[in-house]
Amino acid sequence: MRKMTTKTKASLLYTTAILFVIGWWSWGLYQPETPPPQRVSAPLLPERQELKQALQGDFSLMAVLIGKWQTLDRQEQLLASLISENLSSEMCPSNGVTDDLGQHLPTTHPYRRLLPQTYMAATILFALCPEEIIAIPSGFRTQEHLYPPETIGAVALNLDTFFAEKLAQEQPEIAFVANYSNPTTIETLKEHHVPLYTTIHTDTPTAIDTTIRNIGDLVGKSLQAELMVLFLKAALKHIDNSLEHHFLTHTYPKLLLAYDHRTLTLPDKGTLQDHLLTRLKINTNQPRGITLNKEKIDTDCLLLCTHTTPLILNSIDQDPFFRQIPYRLIEDEIMNSPTQFYVLAYYDLAQILMEVS
Repeated sequence: MRKMTTKTKASLLYTTAILFVIGWWSWGLYQPETPPPQRVSAPLLPERQELKQALQGDFSLMAVLIGKWQTLDRQEQLLASLISENLSSEMCPSNGVTDDLGQHLPTTHPYRRLLPQTYMAATILFALCPEEIIAIPSGFRTQEHLYPPETIGAVALNLDTFFAEKLAQEQPEIAFVANYSNPTTIETLKEHHVPLYTTIHTDTPTAIDTTIRNIGDLVGKSLQAELMVLFLKAALKHIDNSLEHHFLTHTYPKLLLAYDHRTLTLPDKGTLQDHLLTRLKINTNQPRGITLNKEKIDTDCLLLCTHTTPLILNSIDQDPFFRQIPYRLIEDEIMNSPTQFYVLAYYDLAQILMEVS
């Protein structure tokens, strides 16, 4: 009998696993209908820290919260439960992954020694497999609102001082770049024959889901990535349910979100922020991407999306306009994170909606 190759074994394992999942999913689909559980209390917003902990890569907590909220349809709930019981399995799709440039990357084995050149890729990889990251952009070390310092500090190298002398020494197996990446950096990576996964689309939750799945497939964390995507969907629905219940007895406030305390500029149309605001009915009937006239602002509360540095906070305190209008500060780096943490931005906005009403 001909000896089975490693590639064939990996493909067979992946196919068997997928068939197993489909079988379980189909089994759930054709089970007799059971009455839905009775809701005994109003849906409450989750604790912010608990939500953040899950988004940082606590997959056991993700599974617990999905089970607790029961916001997904029955097949998705079953799939999440099945995945949570098999998270120790490592698999890669046998047909590879295609990035946003249409480039195909083979997945005959999980990529190790990862080089995230973008904040987006670094944020996702810290949740999926932080131990495989060999360098990060130096600016990412300030992202302590997303990950604790000890997690980020475990990666010793900065990309800024990485090229090109350390590139040959460290031998990354893949780099994650974007359409805005430095062309010199891209050329250096290509010269060292480092495969590139390029991200372009980051402006919708669906695009972020796709990127999470693709990165998960590349690094052998397909199950974790799929559970994360299910968790994002479940969390959004749970927040929506909490809002719906709250506003059965409260009046929906008129909120307005703008960037930059000096210009008060509205988010552009079609951005991730625009999608979140539309879903929450914030900035309703407002044009997109314009600068507001402060004298004509009509809102129950202005949401000011900004960096919260001491200099900026002092400037806001000294501005007479902000003494005349109710406002709340939204952390810019959370609101503009095209990663799994967009759910945290959604949570913050929902929390303010409920508090202002």
